[in-house]
Amino acid sequence: MSEEGYSPVREDIANLTWHKMTPEELSKNLQSDLNEGLTQEKAQQKLKSTGRNCLYEDQSAFYKILKHLFSRITVPLYILAFLFYLAYREGLINSFLYRSLPLIAFVISVITIIKSENAAKEIKLVENQIPQKCTVIREKKEMIISRYEIVPGDIILVKIGETVPADIRILSANDCKINIQCLTDSETILERSEKCTSQEFLQSQNISYFGSLCVQGECKGVAITTGQKTLLSRLVHSK
Repeated sequence: MSEEGYSPVREDIANLTWHKMTPEELSKNLQSDLNEGLTQEKAQQKLKSTGRNCLYEDQSAFYKILKHLFSRITVPLYILAFLFYLAYREGLINSFLYRSLPLIAFVISVITIIKSENAAKEIKLVENQIPQKCTVIREKKEMIISRYEIVPGDIILVKIGETVPADIRILSANDCKINIQCLTDSETILERSEKCTSQEFLQSQNISYFGSLCVQGECKGVAITTGQKTLLSRLVHSK
């Protein structure tokens, strides 16, 4: 797997150890039975705390504008502008300094809004290509649920031609290969198995990613991250 494609988020995931955990550790950390799956009650509780399994939650235009106008970058500029204004009133500086800072903050806000909207369009395009239904095991039973309802700890079944609906740790695999074009922007076929084949999270064969396509065989895995915490979401937001 090419490191170049993942460079924007490598530091964020460098310490992940899902690929090295024993089944017992996975079960404990995810609060899930790896054979029987989650109970419906537990899944609903998790859904309330983790949110829907989607890469992007649409927000009102007012909220998005407000969020960018008063971000961690612009707020210090407003504070500095106010301090410069006080200094101006005391005759210590000219008016240019305190007048220019809010303008700079506004320009920064506009740029970040444009970048955010472009990222949102890309995310929506990716999400539209991912099937809305998937197969999971809950309470010992296979069932088809909405992809948006998947939570960490769900046992997921993926067959040839299906898209992986979350970042998963593979529990078992049968001649499985996936295409991670959604992450690399070019067709990249990787073998997947239940074995930990590397100390690095991104290099190990027992991890598969949200949005990747199963092109051969099948696998069963447990969801380790969903929605905006997935590798695909991090990559898109980092651009």
